[in-house]
Parts: sequence; structure tokens; C-alpha cells
Amino acid sequence: MNPRKNIDTFAEGDALIETYLVQSFALRMARSGTMFLAFDLADATGRVKAYLWEVEPEDENAVKPGDFVEVRAVVEPYGGALTLRVIDYKVVVIEKVDRFDFLPHTKEDIDAGFARTKEILESIETPPLKELAAAFLADEILMRDFKLAPASIYRHHAYLGGLLIHTLRSLELAVRLCEVYPAVRRDVVLLGVFLHDLGKTREYRYDNLLDVTDEGKLVGHVVMSLELLTEKLAALDGFPDGLSRELRHLVLAHHGSRRWGSPVPPMTLEAFVVHQLEFLDAKIDEWNKHIGDADESGWTKYLRFTHSQLWRGWREDDVPAEDGL
Repeated sequence: MNPRKNIDTFAEGDALIETYLVQSFALRMARSGTMFLAFDLADATGRVKAYLWEVEPEDENAVKPGDFVEVRAVVEPYGGALTLRVIDYKVVVIEKVDRFDFLPHTKEDIDAGFARTKEILESIETPPLKELAAAFLADEILMRDFKLAPASIYRHHAYLGGLLIHTLRSLELAVRLCEVYPAVRRDVVLLGVFLHDLGKTREYRYDNLLDVTDEGKLVGHVVMSLELLTEKLAALDGFPDGLSRELRHLVLAHHGSRRWGSPVPPMTLEAFVVHQLEFLDAKIDEWNKHIGDADESGWTKYLRFTHSQLWRGWREDDVPAEDGL
């Protein structure tokens, strides 16, 4: 069997017959007045725009996002990027889909990452917090989704396993920060970091597509995380009211301000720490993603993310710039 022709290996002039996941699909009109089909196709390595320039009336409703299509196509430059000129296509049914073949995903070991997350949470010593952490870890369906969910669709950790990796990295930062600042209550911060984005297991879909669910659009992950916490607290006897109130505040305040989507700003030291740690990890992931697109000079294009270009920094193998003398 020939290996898959992955999107990140495309070169101009490649002719291929391969199956990809449809991210979007539309019938459009060219300036000449003729109709054409525009696809966004994806696999685990990236996305590509594809065009079918000669269409039939039945093509308009032939495909929908989440379908798999086998395309016969040629890789061509168009609009400043490599695209596919589709010669022919057909919708195909894949009986057993491995989403890791078609959706972006973490390159890290998910089971190892979850094991480390569990290890950190099991180090919590405060009895009610330890009991609550254990209740979450024992929820097999929720933990299955926690390991697979993205942390966003377009921004930081926007891939399968992204929520786990974002949470784990923030937990690792929390462990180290609490060693430096003993006044910060370690157990509260660790559980707060774990809880802050759990609602993303419900906010997003991550089967054949990475997308926002209807509930996610209407409610959002901040409230969904609070709902998950409330459900678990209701099943525990004698959980301290003050601690319950504080954990709910941690979840609601983790975006840092009302302007960024938090109903309330952080009002405890631990809520402030949770916000700063998860914010730092999110921005570093976004930064690394954009730096990966830097050109040979080490600079990215102008980004709204930072309102500037980014520079990857000096490397030993850099060729010295000519000084013009």
C-alpha cells in the first residue's frame, strides 16, 4: 500500500489521488460569471484550499463539512499558496476513522501526559480537595474527553490532545511557582488549574471536525466548567462552603478580566495565579506556532496576535547580514 500523500509534503506539479477531510465546501461564482467549487481540505498535517473549476448542478449539495472525499488533483500555486486543482472527486465512507490521521494532534504521548497530570493531582493533600480531584479522575467518560479535546479551535493548543497538554504544562508551572512562593496555597492552585478549562470537553466537537458545538456557542466553556464543578460538588458530602465558593471563583475568573470573558476578575491570590499561569502557557503555544512560520530571516509576517512581527532570535548557524560597506 502506498503511503498517504500528506498535505505538508505537497510540491508544485504533484499529481495525486488521495482522501482528505472536508472542512468547508461552497459553490461560488468567478468574475467571469462561471460557477466553481471551493473546498477546504485537511489531514493531520495541515489544510489546503482546493478548487473544481467545471461544476455540475448536482455538485452544489454533494459534500458537507465532516465528509471524506477522494480527490484526483494537481498541486498548483494560486493566490500566493499551494492549492489543489481538482479534476474529479467522490465522497467516500470510511468505516473506522482514526481521527489522528485527519485532524491536527499533539505529538506528545497522551497517555504519559495524562499519567503525569494524575500524579500531580494525587499529590494534593488537603482532604476535601483531594476527594474532589479523585472524583474527577474517576469519571472515565470525562477523562477520555479531557485527553482528546482541543484547547481551542484556531488559537492556542488547537489540536487533539491540546486541552490535556495545556492543562499539564500549566500544572507543571504551578508546581514550580508554589516552590518559589510558599504563601500561594498549592493545593487550591493545582485544582484550579485542572478545573479552569474542563468545559472545553463540551464546548468543542472533535470527532471528524474540530468545531464549536451548539451548546458551546450558546453557553461557553467558562460556564460549562462551572457546571462540571457544581455537578461533582453536589455528589460530595460535607464539602466546605467557603472552599466551594473559592473554587467556583477560580473557574469564573480564569480569563483575568471581564473584557476577556470572565464574569468576575480574580479576587484571590490563587485565582490571580491560575489566570497568569494558563495565560502564559496559552501565549507561549501561540508564539511557537507563529514562529514556526517565520521566513529565512527569522521574521514572521505582521500578526494581530501581538500587533507586530515576531523574530525567532539569533541562531549559531545564522549567516551574518551584509553591512553594506
